[in-house]
Amino acid sequence: MQQFAEYVAGIFVGRDFVTSGFTQHCPAPCLGLSFKNDRPVYELLSTRLPVTVSLVAGYGVLVLTIGVSVGAMAAKRRGTAGDRFLMSGTLVVSSVPFYIVGLMVALYLTILYPVLPRGGWTPPSENLAKWFGGLITPWLVLGIYSCTDYARYSRGSMVETLGEDFVRTARAKGLSDRMVTYEHALRAGLIPVVTIFGLDIAGSLSGAIFTEKIFDLPGLGNLVVDSLIDPRVRLS
Repeated sequence: MQQFAEYVAGIFVGRDFVTSGFTQHCPAPCLGLSFKNDRPVYELLSTRLPVTVSLVAGYGVLVLTIGVSVGAMAAKRRGTAGDRFLMSGTLVVSSVPFYIVGLMVALYLTILYPVLPRGGWTPPSENLAKWFGGLITPWLVLGIYSCTDYARYSRGSMVETLGEDFVRTARAKGLSDRMVTYEHALRAGLIPVVTIFGLDIAGSLSGAIFTEKIFDLPGLGNLVVDSLIDPRVRLS
């Protein structure tokens, strides 16, 4: 209880740490002290947060763009060979563990056969092109793998929406099938998908841990793995 009280107080007023007879002050907001890096935890988190935010933001764009598009196409072709092919493909991709996909892409597509650029971090304020190039492969790995779930979500929601009365009314008015599907039905079908995405965005950090480690991105996930692996790292 005393340690917790000191921790909470440190967030607002700072905290002193005594190591090997030396006193080191951690300014507020003090979330602890890394004895390996000899730096406050808040500083470590603040420097690595932009990497993870950039990774998750790109992941979100790909998940919604590819996942919703595939789901909408499958729903439009419900019951056809194209529908079965698209949904079978999403099941095959999602059945492979994520870290296997990341390792295979990193090994074969960036090292042995450099089709894709290797991952790396450059702050966008320094060079926007290098920032994009260093994250495109991690974005693809994390986004394409995760979009399989959203393709199934989108298909289910779109199939239900395409049977609604307002869709039949739109078709009766003579609107084209493309306009009915992608401008009217898709808007209503996206509501549950976006709700799930908002709840799931925090869970994407678990995938970011593996992605950052595989592609050597200095984000929060890499920091977590290093803290678990290296016994010298202690956060208190």
